[in-house]
Amino acid sequence: MVETRSSYLFTEEEKLQIVEDHINNGISIRACATKYNVSSTSLVYWLRSYRELGVEGLKSQIGKHRGPNKGRPKGTFKP
Repeated sequence: MVETRSSYLFTEEEKLQIVEDHINNGISIRACATKYNVSSTSLVYWLRSYRELGVEGLKSQIGKHRGPNKGRPKGTFKP
C-alpha cells in the first residue's frame, strides 16, 4: 500500500506538472501516482478534468457553488 498525503492540497501548478508528466512521458497512472505521492483516484480525476476543461479544470473547487439551487429557497412560508 502506498502512503499518500492525507491532508495536503496540491496547487494548480503541481497538478499540471503531474498531469503533463503522465501525458508527455507515457508514465502509467500508478507509476506517476507513486512518483508524486498522490492517490491514483485523484490523478484520474485530474486527468479527466484537464482533458475536459484544460488548466481551468485543475483549479481548486473548494468553496465554489456547484448548482443554481443552493441556499435557502425563495418564497414565503405557508403553514
